[in-house]
Amino acid sequence: MTRGFELFVALRYLLARRGQAVIPLVTVVSVAGVAAGVMALVIALAINNGFRQALEQSLLGATPHVVLLEKTPSTGIGDWREITEKAARIPGVREASAALYGKVLVSGPVQSAEATLKSFRPTTASDLAAVKKLVVRTVTAGNLDTADSLARRMKAISRGTDLFYILNNLYPGDTLVAGQKYKIVVVE
Repeated sequence: MTRGFELFVALRYLLARRGQAVIPLVTVVSVAGVAAGVMALVIALAINNGFRQALEQSLLGATPHVVLLEKTPSTGIGDWREITEKAARIPGVREASAALYGKVLVSGPVQSAEATLKSFRPTTASDLAAVKKLVVRTVTAGNLDTADSLARRMKAISRGTDLFYILNNLYPGDTLVAGQKYKIVVVE
């Protein structure tokens, strides 16, 4: 019985009689307005969700998942080297390092604020060995070369195509001049 009433009301406003030609127009505009509002809400929620995920990744990428602190604040953990080595051997741990935290006063031209300063571990020989040496080279463009073909020579660099455009003051879609020199970045 409820379905019959709903159908009656829907048909009443969608199918007008002769003298009521404005009612279907108002109905269509109303339905379109509701659809546009729902669409805007879905888009806004999708953008908000993407922003939240990007924010979480950037915050969690800079913050360790586990922090071990001394039981009573004093001079720090005495056997920190041994604890760091043990933590590094735990399956699934990618990196373990010691750090010092200290309160500092940051002052600016308008105001001052308290902040926490975190120290980093010293660079080890294995860290230095993992550093890639990047060199900027010039190459001469051939007749068949494109920005993408030259950028592919920078395959060890993330976002090599974007970097190629920036280094050579080019924009996507620009054509290269055969015989002209262009800069690329290579790993040595």
